[in-house]
Amino acid sequence: MLVLISFGQVFAIFDSSVLNVAFPSMERSFDTTARATLAWALTGYIISSGAALLLAGRLADRLGRKRVFLTGVAVFTVASALSGLAPTAGFLIGSRVVQGLGSALMIPSSLALALPEFPVGRRSQAIAVWGGLGAVAGAAGPPVGGAIIALSSWRWVFFVNVPIGVAVFTIGAVVLRESERSARTGRLDVVGAVTGTGAFAVLTFAILQGNSWGWSSVRILACLVGAVGLLMVVVARSQRHRDPLLDLSLFGNRRFTIATTSLAVFNSSVAAYWFAAPLFLQTVFGWSAWKAGLGIAATPAVNAMIAFTTGRWADRGHQRAMMAGGSLLAASAIAGIGALLDGDASYWVALFPFTAVLGISNAVAWPTFTSAALVEIDDHRYGTANATNITARTMGSAIGVAVLIAALGSDAAATAADFRRGWWIMVGLLVVAALCASLYPRPRDQVAART
Repeated sequence: MLVLISFGQVFAIFDSSVLNVAFPSMERSFDTTARATLAWALTGYIISSGAALLLAGRLADRLGRKRVFLTGVAVFTVASALSGLAPTAGFLIGSRVVQGLGSALMIPSSLALALPEFPVGRRSQAIAVWGGLGAVAGAAGPPVGGAIIALSSWRWVFFVNVPIGVAVFTIGAVVLRESERSARTGRLDVVGAVTGTGAFAVLTFAILQGNSWGWSSVRILACLVGAVGLLMVVVARSQRHRDPLLDLSLFGNRRFTIATTSLAVFNSSVAAYWFAAPLFLQTVFGWSAWKAGLGIAATPAVNAMIAFTTGRWADRGHQRAMMAGGSLLAASAIAGIGALLDGDASYWVALFPFTAVLGISNAVAWPTFTSAALVEIDDHRYGTANATNITARTMGSAIGVAVLIAALGSDAAATAADFRRGWWIMVGLLVVAALCASLYPRPRDQVAART
C-alpha cells in the first residue's frame, strides 16, 4: 500500500528532475518560443502545485483521502499525456499547470491515507520509506531522463507516466480504503480557499521572478504586497470561520510548529544545493547535463539505501537529535564543498564524498521533520496538517533557490568564487535549521504527552 500511494511524490520528483535534463530538447522542438516563455513549463507546474496544496489537504480530510488521491492520479495522468502530445509551447505550459494541480491533490492525501494504517510507533518509519522512494526517483531522474531522450524524445518523459498512472488508479480503486471524513459539517470557506490559493500562487511567482525582474521592481513589489494582503485575508477568515482553509490551531502545537519551521529552513538550503551542484558541474567543470546528473546521484542513492531504516530511530523518540544532527551533518558536508571545490579541484575529492554525506543527512533529517510535525496531530486532520507542512517546505525551497541565484549574480557564466558564496549561505541556513530543531520538546516530554 505504501508503495502504491507513494506514486504522487515519486513522479512529482521524477518529472522535476527529468525536465531539467529535457529542457534543451524541448527548446529545440519549440525553437520559435523564447526561453523565458518556455521556462513556464517548469515554473507553471511549481506555482500551481504549491498554491493548491492547502486546499487539496483540506479537501482530502473533508471529502475522503482515497477520493482525492485517485482524482489527483487521474488528473496527473491525463495532463502527462497532454504534455507529451503538446503541439505548441502554450499548450505544454497549460497542461503542465494542470499536472501541477494533480500533483497537489496526490501528495498530501497519499501520506495522510497511509499513516492511519500504521501504529503510532511505526509512523516515522513509514514516512522514511515514503521519503526513500522519493529519493530513488530523484536519483533515477537524470540518467533515466537522459536515456529516454537519447532513445526517443522529451515527449516520452511524460508518456511513461501514463501506463503507471492508469495502473495506480486501477489498483488503488480496489485496494485502498477510504478514510473517515472530518466531523465538520459546515461549508468550506470558499473565499478563504480562493484568496489563499491566490496568495501562495502570487508569492511563489514573485519569488521565482524576483531575480529576473529585480527585487525592487514595481512588478515584484506589487506581487509581494498583493500576496501579503491576500494572506492577511486568509488569516483573518481562518480565525473566525468554522471550516477555514488554514487551520491555525495546528500552530498551537509546539511540535508541529517547530518541526515545520525547521523543515522550511532545511529545505531552503537543500533546494539551493540541488540547483547549484549540477549548475556548477556544467558551468565550471564543463560537464554535460547528463554527466552532471550522475555527478550528484550519490546523494539520493545513499538516501534511498538508508532511509528505510532511519525511521525506526525517530519512532523511538529521537526526533530532536535526528533533526538537529542531520542538519549539522548536512552543514558540515556543504562546508567541505565550500572549502575545497573550485575550478581545478578533483571531483572525487572535493565533491563526491560530500554528496554521499548529504545523502546520509537527508535520510536522517528529512523524514523526521515530517513525522515530528505529525506526531500529535489527530488522524482526521492528517491531510490538512501534511499539506501545511509540505507548503512550508515548498516555500522554503523557492526562497532558497531565489537567494542562491541572487548570490550567483546576473552573469550567466558564474565562477567558482560566485558559487562559494552560495555554499556558505547554505551552511548558514542549515545551522539555523539545527538551532530551530533543538527547540523541539525532549523525548521524555513526548512520551508523557502520548500517555
